[in-house]
Amino acid sequence: MDGMGVVVPVLVVVGLVSIVSMFLYFVPIKWLITARSAGVSVELLQLMEMRITKIPPSVIVNTMITAHKAGIAVTTDNLMEHFLAGGNVQNVVDALIRVNKSGIHLSWEKAAEMDLAKLLET
Repeated sequence: MDGMGVVVPVLVVVGLVSIVSMFLYFVPIKWLITARSAGVSVELLQLMEMRITKIPPSVIVNTMITAHKAGIAVTTDNLMEHFLAGGNVQNVVDALIRVNKSGIHLSWEKAAEMDLAKLLET
């Protein structure tokens, strides 16, 4: 009888640890805090979606921060779509920063299109 009294609490603890671990994996709190502290708007559900679709949240959040600091208007959805299409989001944002500094206006859509076209050529 004493054996059953120990098994149930152990199973409850193991279950709770499993649930918390899964939650922390699918909800990358670190990246939510990083984005918010940099003034970037990234939603909790978007971070969860990134995990599910195998998009590294670090890539999207860091690129959003770079774009935000440079004054480039880009959304999290833009970056996620481009990443899933096989594009390099950091290269596109870096290119937009360079182009804008030279006084040429280039939209996110056109820059992303050019990045994907470059991928198709190889």
